[in-house]
Amino acid sequence: MYGQAEHMIQLLRAINHDYLNHFQVISGYLQMGRAQQALLYIKETVAAMQQRSSLFRLTYPTIALLLLQWQLKFHEKGRILGIECETDLKEINMGDQELQQLLSSILRLVHAGKTGAGTETWVLRMWDDLAGYRFEIISQDAAWPGEDWAEVERQAQALGYEVEILQDGPLHTIRCSVPKKSSWLVAE
Repeated sequence: MYGQAEHMIQLLRAINHDYLNHFQVISGYLQMGRAQQALLYIKETVAAMQQRSSLFRLTYPTIALLLLQWQLKFHEKGRILGIECETDLKEINMGDQELQQLLSSILRLVHAGKTGAGTETWVLRMWDDLAGYRFEIISQDAAWPGEDWAEVERQAQALGYEVEILQDGPLHTIRCSVPKKSSWLVAE
């Protein structure tokens, strides 16, 4: 229990630090008479906060906490992990523990990769369509992790989902597909 509380405090500290930093930037723009830049910064910040709040609508609260913890780990390594959540995972055909394993496996390998010069930005997108749920992590500026993805692919096959690893020029993408729960409803 203590370890969980410690992680929560670290997350809350990081979020609080973000808020304070945003207020300082806005204050600085206003003090310099740059109201337009302050307004633009506020709009960008609100959009980022709305993305973060979308995590709190996930069916599994442990997944939201896991992803916030990974954001903190990336930040500690000088990297950015953006999260775009366009689903609630309500009908995912996977349990909480399995989903934690899947996301942690992918993020662990990306995180373990060597850092290049400057800040690397990774974006984790989660969405659903008629076929199922999609999890995709993308980077345009990060060095491709030279880790062994075979373990992630074995885990994916054992649990019944797919993993694709794509590289198109500077764009790197790791995409997982997880089916939705079967529905017994028949259209009339």
